[in-house]
Amino acid sequence: MTIFDDIRKDREEGSPGNWFKSVDGCGFVFLSSEKTCKPVCEVGPEGELGVGVDTDRIARVPQLEAIALAAEELKKAIDYCDNHGVVPAEICDALDKFDEVCK
Repeated sequence: MTIFDDIRKDREEGSPGNWFKSVDGCGFVFLSSEKTCKPVCEVGPEGELGVGVDTDRIARVPQLEAIALAAEELKKAIDYCDNHGVVPAEICDALDKFDEVCK
């Protein structure tokens, strides 16, 4: 199973994105699904070191998963072209780097 298979499975089974950040009456930061308004996770008190940045990062997960899956499709298309001898060396180098980070 690849990381892309894991992403697809998690997206099917998990809370649908996009996610948004909210703060409850006690100052705790939550991430919730825009589609269901169901809380995805509680991060911690607002103002605690890193909480704001961390929640922004976590909220980007659905979009980053979509980007990763689109990149996988691009790689498949470029691999097809490469198999037919029509891909420049720079693109092949970029694909090698992509393959490395996907392990």
